[in-house]
Amino acid sequence: WKVWHDDTDVFITPTMEEVKAIWDAGAEIIALDCTKQTTHEGTVAWDLLEQAKKEIPEAIFFADVSNYEEAQHAVEKGADIVAPTLYGYTAETKDISEPDLREFARMCRDFGDDVYMMMEGHIYSPEDAVKCLFLGAHSVVVGSAITRPHLTAKRFTDLMGGLQDNWRNAERAKH
Repeated sequence: WKVWHDDTDVFITPTMEEVKAIWDAGAEIIALDCTKQTTHEGTVAWDLLEQAKKEIPEAIFFADVSNYEEAQHAVEKGADIVAPTLYGYTAETKDISEPDLREFARMCRDFGDDVYMMMEGHIYSPEDAVKCLFLGAHSVVVGSAITRPHLTAKRFTDLMGGLQDNWRNAERAKH
C-alpha cells in the first residue's frame, strides 16, 4: 500500500495501520519498506518489520530494500521475502537507472538459503530477467516494462534518437 508524505521517501506500507488493513483485507503477503530511511512518524522504516511480525506472525513479509545492509537487516529481523525494490528510490541511490546485479548476486549468495530472494526494480527486458535468475533470484518482478509501456517506448525512442531526456524522472513520478 503506497502512502506518500512530503517529509519522507518512505511510502510502501509505512505504518502498522496499513499493515493491519492489508492483512484484514485478506492478503497473505505484506510488503514493507525495510530501508534505513526515516518515516513520516520519525521512526526508522525497517523497525516496522519486527513489530508487524509480532502482531501478525502468520503473515508472509516482503522486505523492500535498497542495499545489501538493509537486506541483511531484513533477513535478521525475519523477513520471508527480500527484494532490492527500492534501489534507485532512496536518497543514496536516487540517481541510478540500472540494477546493481553484482550486489544482487551477493544478496542471493548470502541470504538465498534463508529467505526467498526476489528481484524487483529496473528490469526492462527478458534478458535482464534471465540474468537475475542466473544470479540466484527465486523469481523476478517485471513492473514498469509491462505496466507502463509508454515509459518503455520512451526509453527506446530517446536512446535511438539520442535524446535521453530524463525518463527516470517520469518513471519516479507519483501516480
